[in-house]
Amino acid sequence: SALLASQVKPTHEMAKAVRELVITVQHISEDVNAVVDVANKTLQFAEQGQNSFMNVVKSMEDIRRSSQVSSDKIIALGKQSEHINDVVKTIDRIIEDTKLIAFNATIEAARAKDEGKGFGVVALEIKRLAEEVFESTEDIKELIQEIRSASHALVLATEEEMKTVHRGALLAEEAGTSLGQIFDMVKLTTESAQRIASATQQQRGASEQVLQSVE
Repeated sequence: SALLASQVKPTHEMAKAVRELVITVQHISEDVNAVVDVANKTLQFAEQGQNSFMNVVKSMEDIRRSSQVSSDKIIALGKQSEHINDVVKTIDRIIEDTKLIAFNATIEAARAKDEGKGFGVVALEIKRLAEEVFESTEDIKELIQEIRSASHALVLATEEEMKTVHRGALLAEEAGTSLGQIFDMVKLTTESAQRIASATQQQRGASEQVLQSVE
């Protein structure tokens, strides 16, 4: 009986130590599972963030294209206003010629005395109409100048906007690349945590089997 008692005591102590080991492994397993849960959520958020950044990059590219179209239309408007200005200059030359012709006609009518009175009245009326048309063309030229100034300012503003959008797109693309690298790192971390959790679970099962054998 003394020999049996000497054997039971160490076995009892071994069982106690294995129980403590099993409890420790259980705690580690729970902690690792919690880490895996956090890693999975982080991976999910990183993926969502990456998708959001890609949408931002796409939206900024759409804005850049829209700005380019607007700029092209404004430039076309400026060219059209220049063409109108050329037409108005041609009208001004015609008006000057008409006034000169009307002036000469008035002189000729004065020389013709009574026979040229009617012709002189017509010549004066033509001159008056020419002056009115000239005043109208002056207003048109002012409007064209305003259009050209406004279109020029819009072109400059649009070009600056395009530069800003381009810079923003580059920054967003860089951020997206960085986020992609973070995503890959988080993915590796998650996979590692899952492998650790699997190994810990196996260790937990083995420890429990050892405890059952000892008991």
